[in-house]
Amino acid sequence: MTRFLLVRHGETEWTRTGRIQGQTDIPLTPLGVRQAERLRHRLRGEVFDAVYASDLGRAMETARIVAPGLHIEQRVELRECSFGEINGRDFAYVQQNYPALARRWLTHWSGLSFPGGESVAGVLDRTSACFRELRRRHRLGTVLVVAHGGPLRAGICILMGWGRRRWWDLKLAPASLSIINNGCSPARLLLLDDTCHLDFLDGEGAL
Repeated sequence: MTRFLLVRHGETEWTRTGRIQGQTDIPLTPLGVRQAERLRHRLRGEVFDAVYASDLGRAMETARIVAPGLHIEQRVELRECSFGEINGRDFAYVQQNYPALARRWLTHWSGLSFPGGESVAGVLDRTSACFRELRRRHRLGTVLVVAHGGPLRAGICILMGWGRRRWWDLKLAPASLSIINNGCSPARLLLLDDTCHLDFLDGEGAL
């Protein structure tokens, strides 16, 4: 049996202010660093057989803090969606300047494509293929995967054997932890979007 520990990167300035990050390389804020340190403390008893991360800086920085000294295999397939023209904007801007896109985003996301960026289907294809590969590669042990909300939600759906429709229903907070036991039948979701390690974090950073 394999335990997959899935971690979303810590807070960035764009996470904090609600801006769409996509594949822009935004670093962790000081709070984001502390979030990752809290998670490292929580997982201090774990022995990781493999560590994977998106190659974007915020994911790699989180992975290095959570699993110090370990080799981290960077996977470009685990990058967040490329949002094209709306990257760096907030949703209010999208609603005002791309009203049709905003409506589709909220109601018919499965067929959505972002102008100058990726389609949702394309993101799900590449991230799902990556998680299928990791599932084949690791039949035993504990695997840490640090990435972004969209790719991790796709991974949860793949590892749990859920359809893509469940992808939209999942939400993952910064520095959250989800754990799946894979290899048993059916797979078991032990934790989803858990952030108890962030409680009372210096009185800052409500998520």
